[in-house]
Amino acid sequence: MQSETVKSTAPSKLLSVPRIVTLLGSILVSIGSGTNYIYSAYAPQLGARLHVSHTQLNVIGLAGNMGVYSSGPVWGRIVDTKGPRIPLIGAFFLLLVGYSGIKKMYDDGIGDASTVSALHFAVLVLCGFMTGLAGNAGLAAAANTTAKSFPDSSRATTTGLVFSGFGLSAFWFSTIAHV
Repeated sequence: MQSETVKSTAPSKLLSVPRIVTLLGSILVSIGSGTNYIYSAYAPQLGARLHVSHTQLNVIGLAGNMGVYSSGPVWGRIVDTKGPRIPLIGAFFLLLVGYSGIKKMYDDGIGDASTVSALHFAVLVLCGFMTGLAGNAGLAAAANTTAKSFPDSSRATTTGLVFSGFGLSAFWFSTIAHV
């Protein structure tokens, strides 16, 4: 007697509502996570308002990049061991605090001072670093969620869409700013 293996002939739900919602949500998170790419668009105004030198502006931008690229292994480990929720929540708070700090300093200005104080400059660097940390946390959470939600046959395509959102973040935000 032969044993037959029964294969399901039902079509896979590659484009099911939960998967589409997951993909769109992950792309939205990755767009929000790529905000450090637009730093060069607002850095000149930040420098003019706070009397920050070009070198200091570069240090602030570098801090954001250091946050993104140095935190990858840490966020990856957290996603692997605890799932994407902690990095996603962390990304939210780090973006909120980082950009709120930059905005507060921009709005307050430097008063009668000729340049930004060392303390205020350090806070700007820290805020830039936090936005970088947030960017990688959000991207790691979005990529992981998408990768786990789609089958092998479409995993690279869908995670590629998520990474594209991250890379095109500056385009999206600059387009919105000019509308």
